[in-house]
Amino acid sequence: MPLSASRRRFVFALILIALSGLALRASYVVFETHEPDTELYDSVYYRLSAVEVAEGNGFRDPDRGGPWAQHPPMTTLFLAPVAWLWGPSDFAMGLAMAALGTLNVVLIGLLGLRMRSPRCGLIAAAVAVVYPSLWANDGLVMSETLTVTWVVLSLLTTFRLLERWRPADAVLLGVLCGFAALTRGELALLLPMLIAGSLLQRAGPRRPRRAALATFAALASLLVVMPWVTYNLVRFPEPVLISTNLDIALWSSSCDEVYYGPSTGLGTFCPDFEAGEKNKEEKFRRFLRITPQQQLRERRETALDYIGEHLDRYPVVVLARAARTWSAFRPFDMLEYDVLEGRPRWVNQASLAFYYPLVGLAIWGLFLARGRVQVWPLLVPPIIATLAAFVALGLPRYRVIAEPGIVVLAAIALDTLVGRIKERTTGVGAPQTTSQTEPDSMRARRSPGLLRSCAAAS
Repeated sequence: MPLSASRRRFVFALILIALSGLALRASYVVFETHEPDTELYDSVYYRLSAVEVAEGNGFRDPDRGGPWAQHPPMTTLFLAPVAWLWGPSDFAMGLAMAALGTLNVVLIGLLGLRMRSPRCGLIAAAVAVVYPSLWANDGLVMSETLTVTWVVLSLLTTFRLLERWRPADAVLLGVLCGFAALTRGELALLLPMLIAGSLLQRAGPRRPRRAALATFAALASLLVVMPWVTYNLVRFPEPVLISTNLDIALWSSSCDEVYYGPSTGLGTFCPDFEAGEKNKEEKFRRFLRITPQQQLRERRETALDYIGEHLDRYPVVVLARAARTWSAFRPFDMLEYDVLEGRPRWVNQASLAFYYPLVGLAIWGLFLARGRVQVWPLLVPPIIATLAAFVALGLPRYRVIAEPGIVVLAAIALDTLVGRIKERTTGVGAPQTTSQTEPDSMRARRSPGLLRSCAAAS
C-alpha cells in the first residue's frame, strides 16, 4: 500500500535528520577519536575481545589465555564482524558505533511519534542528533551506544504490548530485554520492572492473561540469556553469570579516597594493588588486562569488608553516587574525570550545558503528558540508572539508559511550545494527538504500526 502524503513527509524528514546525525557522529570519530587511548577503561576490553572473537578464540584473555568476561558480551559480538573485516581498527569500530548511533536517532524519533505526534517525533530525533550525551560515546567504542538501541526498542515494544496485549509482543519484549541485559548488567532489571508496571496498570485484559504474557516475556528473556550464563558457569572456576564487572566496580569504589573528601561517590585505584606502578593510568591498564580471575574474589571480599566497617558512611556515599550520576553533585569534577575515558573536555562541557535545560524541558513534558498518554515506561530506565549508581559508582554516562526518555519528554514540551507559537501567529492550533482524542478502550482495540500512528496523529 502506498504511503500517504503525511507518512512520506515524516519519513523523508526523519531520514534527513538521521543523515545529519550520521555526518556529525562520523565527523566526531574522524576528527576527535580516530586515535583513542586504547589502554584505558572499558574500550580496551571491547576492542581486544572483539578481535579475539573475530579470530575464533572466543572470549579469551589475550594476555593470560584464560576466560574473559569483564563485561557482558553483546557489544563485543556487535564489533566482532568489524574486527573480522578490518582487523583491530579503532577507526572502523568507531564508525560502526557512529552508524549505530544514527539508528538510535531514528528510534528516538519513532518513540517521540509514538508518544505524541509526527512533529514531536521529528523534534525528538533532531534533539538526539545534537545532544552530546548521546553521541559522545560513539567514537569511544563503549557499550552505551548499543545500550540505547535495546532500551528504545524495548520501550517501543512495551507501548505496543500495552495497546494490543498479544503474545508475540510479549515474546519480543523478552528477547529485547535479554539482549539489553547482555549489554549492560543492570538492565537485567528492565524486563521485571516493565512487566511489573504492565501488571499493575488499570486498563487492559484481565490479570490471568497479563500473567500469561508476563510468563512468555520472562521465558523468552531467559532463552536469550541462558546460553551466555551457561558458557560462563562452565569455563570459570567460580560462578560467573553475566560478567565479572561488579567485583571490579565494588573494589574501585570501596576505600577512604572515594568515601570521604571531594572524590566521594567516584571510583579510584583503591588499596591492595600491586606496588611499583608510576601512575594511575598504568595501574588501571594492568588491572584491566592481567588481573587473574582468582584475585577478583579477593577484591570483592576486601570491598565488602570495607563496606561493612563503614556502614555509617555508606548512605552518604550512595547518595553522592546517585547525585553524581545525575550531575547534581560536584558536576564540574567530571569535566576532567571523563577526559581519562577519551572524551575531549569540550565535549564534556557541551554535554553538561545541554543536559540541564533538557532536564527542565523533560520535567515540563512529563507534566504535559500526564493523564494523556502512558509515560511510566519512560521512568523505568532512570530508576535502573539510579539503582546501579547505588551499587557501584556515580558517572554521568551511566545515565545513558535514561537519556532517550529525557529527550522524548523534552520534545513533548518543545512540541507544545511550537504549537502555541503557531497558534498565536497563524490562529491555527496544534493538531490533537491520537492519545488525546481516543478513549483508552478504543486505543486498546486498535493495533497500528508506527507509520500508521503517524497518519492517525496528523
